[in-house]
Amino acid sequence: MCAAFCSGDPVAFSSRMSALIERHSQDTLIAHLAAALSPRLRSPPARRAAIWVAIEDALTPERCVAESLTVCCVAPSQMEEWLAPLRSVCELMSVSVLREPSGVPIAWKIEGVRAAA
Repeated sequence: MCAAFCSGDPVAFSSRMSALIERHSQDTLIAHLAAALSPRLRSPPARRAAIWVAIEDALTPERCVAESLTVCCVAPSQMEEWLAPLRSVCELMSVSVLREPSGVPIAWKIEGVRAAA
């Protein structure tokens, strides 16, 4: 995507963006980027490069969080074993999975209260 945008190639950019939109149809950020970047393909090369760097910089925190969640996520098959120590000190109210738009689990949301002593 970077090469297609920074080169100003509308055919390559459109092809790659269409594939991204199709693969991640629920991701509104991709739709926003497509709308914002398409008209900027006609910008001078240095401007396109600066725009791309700004986008990468803006998305860096999000990417770091997503990567950390992916690395730390407990697999569904391991969840009961992972929850066992918590159950000894907490009354769990709900356990739900947070997923990527693709459906891949990336984190668990666990709500509970400390068990009465």
